[in-house]
Amino acid sequence: MNGTVCNKTFKKNLFFKFIIDRCVSWLFLVLASPLIVFIAFCMWIEGLFFENLRGPIFYRENRISRGKPFTLYKFRVLTASALQKAAMKDSVWFLQFEKENTTLMGKILIQCYLDEMPQLLNIFLGQMSFVGPRPRVPPIYVENLVEGYSALKYLKGGITGPAQLAKGLVENSGLELSEEYLKRCNSYGPIKLLKYDLGIMWKSVFKLMRAEGL
Repeated sequence: MNGTVCNKTFKKNLFFKFIIDRCVSWLFLVLASPLIVFIAFCMWIEGLFFENLRGPIFYRENRISRGKPFTLYKFRVLTASALQKAAMKDSVWFLQFEKENTTLMGKILIQCYLDEMPQLLNIFLGQMSFVGPRPRVPPIYVENLVEGYSALKYLKGGITGPAQLAKGLVENSGLELSEEYLKRCNSYGPIKLLKYDLGIMWKSVFKLMRAEGL
């Protein structure tokens, strides 16, 4: 690890973030459990009426977080036929841009960002953080590292973060924002970083309420 990153402040911040993430994600999982059950029920109901909308409740995808592979969880938003296409690809993300590929519930979940809710489990398991760069699929992760974006290597992937809030920017600009966040993790104290993370999460709540998803 680069000496400018591996210091006591950085290690302390990562440990502090882990403790906060673990506690808050457990609380959110408990509070969100009725909504998770309701979403699963609605997905089951639509599958009863439309064969192409049937499938698993959750979708699993291979991602990289802080240089380590893990299984990312999301609510399934794709139709059965789209899932067959996705089986030949590294990610289903691009398929969501075509409305005919998404289920009825999937359109609602994406619009409100609720398809990401199962990632609370990833956070509780210590595989992700609330705030951090978006975890990449393996080929894109390697490509971004070659381009010099080290935040993906040193920070856990996040549900939200500076890059995720800057929706509409090109990919490289988003990664540059993640690099700026890495610098903050390296220089801020734990309390100052917590306040910054809370600010990011607060802005994310308003973005969610505006339902600006795909």
